[in-house]
Amino acid sequence: MPNGHGGIPRFGAPLFIFLMTFLLIWWERSTAFILPLVLSLIGAGIFGWRLAFHLTMWNVTEYDGNYASADQTKNARRKYLAAKLVLVPLAVFVVYLTVAQK
Repeated sequence: MPNGHGGIPRFGAPLFIFLMTFLLIWWERSTAFILPLVLSLIGAGIFGWRLAFHLTMWNVTEYDGNYASADQTKNARRKYLAAKLVLVPLAVFVVYLTVAQK
């Protein structure tokens, strides 16, 4: 794509994963199987991971990172790691609380 993102809109991947996780939570709450629970927890982890990327690394990776300085890239990676360490467990915890209230 000419904008350097490959046609993926900002927050497109996290929104898609959020919707899929929501459907898995709904499926888990309507049945007694363990598979939807496991899949919804995995989906929540992937949601946190992609959201962290879109919040911190999106602007740095524009045009394959050609317009970002080394300091900008280094700072964005540090923020990405911190956001990943916070958002992934938080998303999994929220989904677990949601499905554990059966």
